[in-house]
Amino acid sequence: MNCPNINTIPYYPNLKLLGIYNCSIKSIPYYPNLKELIIVGVDNITSLPYYPNLIILYIRTSNIKSIQYYSTLKLLDIYNCHNINKISYYPNLEILDIRFSPNINKLIINNKVKITTDNDTINTILNLFFIK
Repeated sequence: MNCPNINTIPYYPNLKLLGIYNCSIKSIPYYPNLKELIIVGVDNITSLPYYPNLIILYIRTSNIKSIQYYSTLKLLDIYNCHNINKISYYPNLEILDIRFSPNINKLIINNKVKITTDNDTINTILNLFFIK
């Protein structure tokens, strides 16, 4: 959805993919079957609910402060997120793409994760931990 005047999102219990673009919503409902979440240009959301089946998470230009632990997460893409300062360990993560997020200073990842980043972001990571 790309609707700047929408303030809430309806609940759909079987929803598997949700893309939110440039909306003024303040929270996202809990969707137990959600597998892919895309958030672009949504400044009012600072945290996300736990989604037990989430596999893909894209966060672009957002004020989200932290990312929940998602044991099923395989792809995490963070772009232009200045409030996130730590990426925790996700056991099934395969792809991590971090760009233009200069405040990330701690990264805990599996040593098999494919990481893509820009020079400014990689230079701010002070603590990098690899877990087998």
